[in-house]
Amino acid sequence: MSVGIDIGRSGVKIVSKGGTLPIIPAIACPAVSIDDREEALRVSRETVVVDGSPWMYGSAAAIHSGSEPGIYAGFEQTVEYEVLIAGALKTCIQNGIAINKVVAGVPSEAGQDVKDLVAGLFRKHGVESIRVIAQPAGALIAAAQVHPELVAEGSSTAIVDVGRYSTDIALSQNGRPVLGAYASVPGVRLAVDVLASSLRGKITGTASFEVLETALRTGKLVYAMKEIHCTAEIAAAKERLSADIKRTLQTLITRQRGNIQAVVLAGGGAELITLDVPVIVAAGRHAVARGFALLAEGL
Repeated sequence: MSVGIDIGRSGVKIVSKGGTLPIIPAIACPAVSIDDREEALRVSRETVVVDGSPWMYGSAAAIHSGSEPGIYAGFEQTVEYEVLIAGALKTCIQNGIAINKVVAGVPSEAGQDVKDLVAGLFRKHGVESIRVIAQPAGALIAAAQVHPELVAEGSSTAIVDVGRYSTDIALSQNGRPVLGAYASVPGVRLAVDVLASSLRGKITGTASFEVLETALRTGKLVYAMKEIHCTAEIAAAKERLSADIKRTLQTLITRQRGNIQAVVLAGGGAELITLDVPVIVAAGRHAVARGFALLAEGL
């Protein structure tokens, strides 16, 4: 079966012809011994072996390690990333998905060496037919299922994929990527950092990334079982993220002499930003993986 796998900094999204699977938290850590028999069984379902060592991933890693997803450069070159690949493939098998073709993605700024590395990791874990492309391409393909004009002859489209670590902005003409016409700026982590800085003096200690990201999404910060009034700080953090993205998008549009007919907005952080232009939303956190799955059918 053809499968699209989008390994982001917050979660692993998987789409096949059978539909979407629940998002797997993008967390991995060395396996630990679990005394409780029932919990040990649950953890075993989210445990893989990489180079002879057992690793937990997903909810098991989140619960028993206290770790958060990796918010740093070079994530694709870590053992944790390989664990998430192995975990994604195991999850497919557990859900009755017989994998024969996979399309996966990396950030636009990743070079061919990184794409080859990721493809090699999938092959190492049993996938023979694998293609690795830039993540914004998946968003474009998904949006084009509803708006085919986005990839038609003569089309010129900008794709803004707002992720947790980075925001990828890329240009496409006739449904094809424009060489060198891409940029990567900070993603949701920027708004989280801005919010964290603005809360110094308002809270004791440091709120976790997850708590601050939830505040950005809901407009309410709950910390140490108390609601902290910080509506203005949340709005300012989101505006800072939007401003960086708008500035970079405008630079790319100017490079194309203003010849952009549509902007596709995608990614888990899409709801946090506002742009000064009309957008077509590639809805849902599975949008990129959905586009990958459509591409995989043609491998």
